[in-house]
This record gives sequence, structure tokens and C-alpha cells, in this order.
Amino acid sequence: MIVKVIGWEIYNGAAHVCQVYSFTPPYGVIYYAHSSDDFLNYLSTHFFVGQYD
Repeated sequence: MIVKVIGWEIYNGAAHVCQVYSFTPPYGVIYYAHSSDDFLNYLSTHFFVGQYD
């Protein structure tokens, strides 16, 4: 089951607001809500800190 998360993601030492579809909390696949649509293809497993919906 995929859990949708909106919150903070730690990336390169900085916190960013992002949208996450997490498979193994608190780690998951990051979809950057603040980026262009073509960048949504970028997948990552950066550490995520946020609230689960």
C-alpha cells in the first residue's frame, strides 16, 4: 500500500516541502511538488520527516 505524505524532505542538508509516496516509512520515493512535471520522474530514497495523511 502506498502512503501519500506531504511534509519536509531532507535533501543535500536542506529541508524542502515535497510530496512523498512512501513505501517504507519514514523512507520512500520522493515526488517533488515544487518542481516541473518532467522532474516528477526523478526517484529517490532520501530521509523524510513529516506527517502521514
